[in-house]
Amino acid sequence: MIEKVESVDATPSFHRGDFLFDLKSGAGFAGSLPAFLHKKITPGSARLIRADRLRRREDAFLTIAERAVFGSPSSPYLALFRRAGCEFGDLARMVSADGLEAALGRLLAEGVYLTVDEFKGRREAERGGTAAPCGPGLLRNPVTSRGVSSKSGGSRGEGAPLLLDFRFIAACAVNACLLLEAHGGSDWVKADWESPGGGALFRLLKLSRFGRRPARWFSQLDPASPGLHPRYRWSARALRWVSVVAAAPLPAVRHVPLDRPAPIVLWMRTVLEAGRTPFLFTFPSSAVKIALAAAELGLGLEGARFLVGGEPVTEARLSTIRASGAQAIPRYGSIECGPVSYGCLAPVEADDTHVNLDLYAAVQAGPEGGPPGLPPRAVFLTGLNPWTPYVLINVNLGDEAVLERRRCGCPLEAAGLGVHLRSIRSFEKLTGAGMTFMDTDVIRVLETDLPERFGGAATDYQVVEGEDGRGGPLLRLLIHPRLGPVDAVDAASFFLERIGRGSGVKRVMGLTWKAAGIVRVERRPPLPGPTGKILHLRADRRGPG
Repeated sequence: MIEKVESVDATPSFHRGDFLFDLKSGAGFAGSLPAFLHKKITPGSARLIRADRLRRREDAFLTIAERAVFGSPSSPYLALFRRAGCEFGDLARMVSADGLEAALGRLLAEGVYLTVDEFKGRREAERGGTAAPCGPGLLRNPVTSRGVSSKSGGSRGEGAPLLLDFRFIAACAVNACLLLEAHGGSDWVKADWESPGGGALFRLLKLSRFGRRPARWFSQLDPASPGLHPRYRWSARALRWVSVVAAAPLPAVRHVPLDRPAPIVLWMRTVLEAGRTPFLFTFPSSAVKIALAAAELGLGLEGARFLVGGEPVTEARLSTIRASGAQAIPRYGSIECGPVSYGCLAPVEADDTHVNLDLYAAVQAGPEGGPPGLPPRAVFLTGLNPWTPYVLINVNLGDEAVLERRRCGCPLEAAGLGVHLRSIRSFEKLTGAGMTFMDTDVIRVLETDLPERFGGAATDYQVVEGEDGRGGPLLRLLIHPRLGPVDAVDAASFFLERIGRGSGVKRVMGLTWKAAGIVRVERRPPLPGPTGKILHLRADRRGPG
């Protein structure tokens, strides 16, 4: 989630369009929340819902395509389908004859897809002589109405207002309910620890849909912090107040900074000592901080469970979490589409996950014939739920992975989710402590801001994304030695200040990275890639040093 704000002033910036969107969505949220909170699902009903959705995958896709593409002249997909010579009748016959994934693979080869740049509206979708305007505004699902307001990503131009429909949240809750049941956790004590915003509200509401409501809501930043948009404070208070009035109270938010997670450790210990299992959604690096804090306090977390996502889930991070006695379940997804996949119970890799096939289809182009400029393992997602925030047909969100159908013998496979994603990595985003910046934001700081402040040229700076020795996130800011003396603390602070400019989501991200202390300055020349190119962003594949 990126919000473009040109001013470096930390004073909140208000836009009339955003204000009206917040006002309208806030009224709809408050009016519909009580009914949402009082309607529950059980594991039994969730199994029936998912089984029905799996049976109707092809029909669900065709219904969305007919309504939101072939019935919408402004849809960017319509021009791509017509360039491929595919009308709705052709599409229906193709899906019926070949199956959904095979049909999507053929469409991908014919140019019916969106790259992350096209999806975000940074460029038009150009295929041969066809150029279709793109962007969140043209891809927003027209049937969404009431739910959680948030911001979609947009590193050029303003982040687009995004609505997470209550029906979408309820649909995602089915899979979360069945995930916990598969792990024997239908009665786990649920909580959340992340940055304030739409993602946190989405997860709290999703977890409230089944079993007991969430017991705790921890926030890594204070929603009332100076410089943050007031919507973070308003939304937290609204959720609490409306849920209390509705006699279905959700927890009040409690600020627990990234560098002081002891209150969460103590809460987990209290739950464990009561003979129950604490279950916390957070980011992998944040779970590592909890595990390390528990060790410093001399406390074990045997039996505790984490659901982790938002950044790479690696073996180093899982090892540190396991050393505390806790276990972690990986999750892959995004604010634009929700939870794509959940952790396998018999994994072959740290981030081995099962695709929620009732909600999504996933395909790859393979080593030959893929979209120009994208790696062979780029994953293209198609949404099958009628209330997804955006219409997604073969959309790549900047991630690559191993995509395979494999027998693992775990309960998720037995439930019909036999497709796995693993080795999931971004190829164009910088991610740490659950916060993601698009490459264009980092490039601006490396090519313009840092040289203006410390001298040199764009090729004298580079960011390398990796881990420290205990699985925590580490961003190494490389500065060429030829620039002479540079104060490392000053350079790191300046980098964080510039990358976190603004009062919205970027401000949240910059403050989170600063609190996490994950930026380390190293005086060495930027590292060339295999072809000799010096990229702005590099992933350290060697692991911790």
